[in-house]
Amino acid sequence: MTDTATATAGPKVTAPNTITALVPSNTLIGTPVRKSGTGTAIPAKADSAADARCIGLLATAGAADTDPQIRYAGPLTLETTEWDAITGDSGGLVEDDYYFISQSSAGKLTKTAPVSGIRAPVGVALSADTLLILISYPATVGA
Repeated sequence: MTDTATATAGPKVTAPNTITALVPSNTLIGTPVRKSGTGTAIPAKADSAADARCIGLLATAGAADTDPQIRYAGPLTLETTEWDAITGDSGGLVEDDYYFISQSSAGKLTKTAPVSGIRAPVGVALSADTLLILISYPATVGA
């Protein structure tokens, strides 16, 4: 699957009335996104509660002047190399591990749960290529 292909299975939403575009337009498939104040989808980052309010993962790669398809629940299956680009790992997802929005890089996921700051769970890996999206509201943890 290339990063312009539609991901397989599960519910998804294309919300032209609420999400008008994707910024930046070259965002990768699988990127966790949030809604900006101007109605665009932008990469989420767990550096603040507002920036960590993930609405879903991109089910299609970003393209200029198109409404992004965003998967908000259910399984999202991508090639392991596509997950590697989102997680910074190699070999895809780690089965049974939970994934969180990164605190240090916008639009990235990590399997390391934060011990302080903002914790924003996104889902659990069912296999090396499938994440079950279970988005939770971000919470402050630790000191």
